[in-house]
Amino acid sequence: MQEWLELIAEGNENAFRQLFDAYRPRIYTFLLRVTGSADVAEDAVQDIFLKLWKDRTKLVQIENFNAYLHRMAQNHAYSRFRSLAKEALILAELKDNTFSPQHPEHALVFKEVREQILDLVNQLSPQQRSVFLLSREAGLRHEEIARKMGITVLTVKKHMSVALRTLRKEIANRYSLLILLLLKY
Repeated sequence: MQEWLELIAEGNENAFRQLFDAYRPRIYTFLLRVTGSADVAEDAVQDIFLKLWKDRTKLVQIENFNAYLHRMAQNHAYSRFRSLAKEALILAELKDNTFSPQHPEHALVFKEVREQILDLVNQLSPQQRSVFLLSREAGLRHEEIARKMGITVLTVKKHMSVALRTLRKEIANRYSLLILLLLKY
């Protein structure tokens, strides 16, 4: 194992591919069991191995690679659940418009943030936006969206995944602290 890590640290792509092929099934199975979603598990596997490649020079310092990789998968799943909970809260507030802050200035800020997030939805590609709105606003399942739009369920999942990733990234970059502060009041 240490030889693989040393080769990868030097930038050897073949060694990295071997490592990926050896560990991917275990990590995928673990993440699938934890998340219950094949798409989320696959995305997480890609993210984890991408992070390993980016930080490859540090691999030689790892004493127990199995434990290290397992911890990365746990941390990734935990982060994913945390961001999904945050996203669900934000989207529920936006959809229901039930937020009623005690301070008038918070209401104004929330209204501005809500409008900007809706603008982010409108900036998605037409297909992503349609899939997202049919799922979140109309409450349709992936199969129903696929029939309605004349595309495959896999295409629906892909559009939804990209739309959520884009929105989540923009929301986190722009508003996470602000929204969390507003939601406390």
